[in-house]
Amino acid sequence: MSGRHDLDQALDAAPQGGKIAVAGDGWSARIDASRVGPIGVVVNRLRVQGRPGDIERRAQAIATELRPQGERLDTVEVAPGLGGAVLRTRPEDMRGGRFFQVDLDEGGADLSRQRRKAEGGRQPQPFSLTREELGRVVDTLGEILSTGSTD
Repeated sequence: MSGRHDLDQALDAAPQGGKIAVAGDGWSARIDASRVGPIGVVVNRLRVQGRPGDIERRAQAIATELRPQGERLDTVEVAPGLGGAVLRTRPEDMRGGRFFQVDLDEGGADLSRQRRKAEGGRQPQPFSLTREELGRVVDTLGEILSTGSTD
């Protein structure tokens, strides 16, 4: 059974959305979805948990390999001493003031969509992904996060 098959089964079991969990070799994912359809998913937030690992290496790998909705990510901050990093959509890839953000810690990563507010700050936004895109995002983060510091 493939990871994508497991993801499709978990999504099919939650047609009204909610908390959806799926796991792979060395990682697990929690998807907070507001809608699940036969083709796509409206995601509020996604968390992929893996093994503890090197923040700098993982931030670089995520910036290189992850492209949510085709948007390239840049590392905004990497603070291994504080145990985290933040990556965001490159400014030239932003659409309508919306961007993806990855909050990385030693054990996992959260993917969310944000919208810049006119008065400053930002606000979380749901985002749509096809099931295939969601599978690629989960697989990419799972692969990066499943390798621990000692592997």
